[in-house]
Amino acid sequence: MFKIIPVLLLILPMLGHAQEADRCPILPENSGVEWSYQEGPDFDLCYAIDASSKKDLFGVYTGFTPSFNPGTSTPVGDGIVAGQKIQWYSASGEHVDQFSKQTLLHVDQKILMHVWISADNETDSKHAEEVLAQMKFRP
Repeated sequence: MFKIIPVLLLILPMLGHAQEADRCPILPENSGVEWSYQEGPDFDLCYAIDASSKKDLFGVYTGFTPSFNPGTSTPVGDGIVAGQKIQWYSASGEHVDQFSKQTLLHVDQKILMHVWISADNETDSKHAEEVLAQMKFRP
């Protein structure tokens, strides 16, 4: 009986982490990317971390009032996120790298998704775009 308690103490945190990642979109298999999740008062934040380098590749805000407004940003190219055609816009902020960009898309009539790539090189940026194109919304 006492041997079961340490095992449960190890498993319970992992179950909580798995449930948190269930709030994030579905990543393609073998993408080499894993989610780091943060819950907000009325939104979810999912950070895609490269499994080998542990670097941030991209992030996804899902909620009702994202801080990004495409109307005040410069378009930098077309792309695909979760199978939807999107317009990429220049990223803003203090620590923006050359390959950083962002977009905004509708998950449904009320919920918006702000997606940003935080890559500091072309290879990471292309990897992030490939994963984002294949990513899927949860039903």
